Amino acid sequence: MRRPPILGTLLSGVTLAGLSYVAMNPIGPLPAVGPLLDPAHGIWTAAANTDLPRDAALAIPGLRAETRVVYDDRAVPHIFAANTVDAHRAMGFVVARDRLFQMELSARAGAGTLTELVGARALEVDRDTRASGMPSSAVERVARSDTAAAGWQLLRAYVEGANAYIATLRPAEYPIEYKLLGRAPKLMEAVDVYHLLNRMGATLATSNDELTHLEAAARVGQQAADALFPAHAPIVEPIQPSGLREARTDLVTLPPPGDPDPSAVALLDAMPARSLASLSAFAPSRADDAI
Repeated sequence: MRRPPILGTLLSGVTLAGLSYVAMNPIGPLPAVGPLLDPAHGIWTAAANTDLPRDAALAIPGLRAETRVVYDDRAVPHIFAANTVDAHRAMGFVVARDRLFQMELSARAGAGTLTELVGARALEVDRDTRASGMPSSAVERVARSDTAAAGWQLLRAYVEGANAYIATLRPAEYPIEYKLLGRAPKLMEAVDVYHLLNRMGATLATSNDELTHLEAAARVGQQAADALFPAHAPIVEPIQPSGLREARTDLVTLPPPGDPDPSAVALLDAMPARSLASLSAFAPSRADDAI
């Protein structure tokens, strides 16, 4: 028995409508697949925008003199400028070029506006950030800034350099994270620098590494805790090239567990559960700290 032509047409239309809806609308945490798979502007263009040209000349608005940026064989940029304002302007451009999504994510993490970028899943994080007072402190610092001071001029140069790079981007050149989220980069403002620094300060000053070390000392003593969680990791190398092709590794002999350190035990006992939770919220472990 042949299916009536009208029924097949209706089924095809319903299927097409369903596929179109899925293609153009996000489903839960997943982005809309239509724009993501767009061959001209979607995820396919990410690889084409990752490699730096061997040589390139750019006109960055505001530069006072010729400024050079040289990437070494580890892709670390080295900036050569005739004055510090040009160096900061070039640095803003370079950091945006290499870490644009990280810049915005870190600034929003300090401003308590992650929800605007990634949705409701970040609501609790934003609430904790706002409760910490970091966003309001950044706004106050900008309001108190002497706009004629040299430091403010350097900050403005950095921001304008970052925005100069953002202005060069076409949608096809957006970093892949923006394409996954279906978002566009936000122009940087002076207050974003303070938001970013506040967030970075919170991460570095209240790290999970310190809390882990404290908990270990409360169980096996300071000597064993120092060996298990050293303050200075032996594999860390400076940015300045050292000639080594691989990370340095130092083998150490772990001491046997000792008696619990009384001061560590007392400190942990004195810390409210809310404070411990805040440490974890504001200071992700090194494995997660890729922002």
